[in-house]
Amino acid sequence: MENSVAFKHLLIVPQLTNEISEQSTQFNSSYGKVQVSWRQNNSSGLLLEIEIPVNTKADVILPVSGDKIVYESDAILTENEDIKLLSKSDDNMRLSITSGKYIFNILNK
Repeated sequence: MENSVAFKHLLIVPQLTNEISEQSTQFNSSYGKVQVSWRQNNSSGLLLEIEIPVNTKADVILPVSGDKIVYESDAILTENEDIKLLSKSDDNMRLSITSGKYIFNILNK
């Protein structure tokens, strides 16, 4: 992110298309490995896995619209105290997460 020193604060924005159903990437920052992978299924939704190293945080913009439900590690998103909702619009949700492993599952109702 802007004004972030050495990848201490990351911005993760999955860029979904109809042509690509899954993607995975990782890199070694000065704080450790950052890993992001996602897989979409038109019938059920999107599965997004993120690993953020210690002493690092990230903003994540999830493509959430309409009546979709967001889970993190099999619990409804609002039940995880480590995740803060920063904003929500008609087509996305911006979250703040700290170091750790996260599995977001965005499902159609």
